[in-house]
Amino acid sequence: MNSLIYSFKIEETGKPLKQILLKPGDKFVFGRSLNCDYRIEKSTVSRIQATLICKDNEVVIILDGDGEKVSAHGIYDSEGDPILTHKNLNLG
Repeated sequence: MNSLIYSFKIEETGKPLKQILLKPGDKFVFGRSLNCDYRIEKSTVSRIQATLICKDNEVVIILDGDGEKVSAHGIYDSEGDPILTHKNLNLG
């Protein structure tokens, strides 16, 4: 079976900043920490703000924080609704 690769755009106020590719088994971490895959140097961003995990060919999970500790300010979906701990993004 072929693995799919998913593309995600990181935007700030509608301006594209970066494109990331995820395949099953990949994890991508956003935040202020030097260890993050994508660093956001703003005081309103936690050390680990959010984590994307690609589980299989149809599901990507977005976590608030790292899955153990949530971020200070939370994360929101594209409609502005808070994602309390995690959200499955069904892509298939």
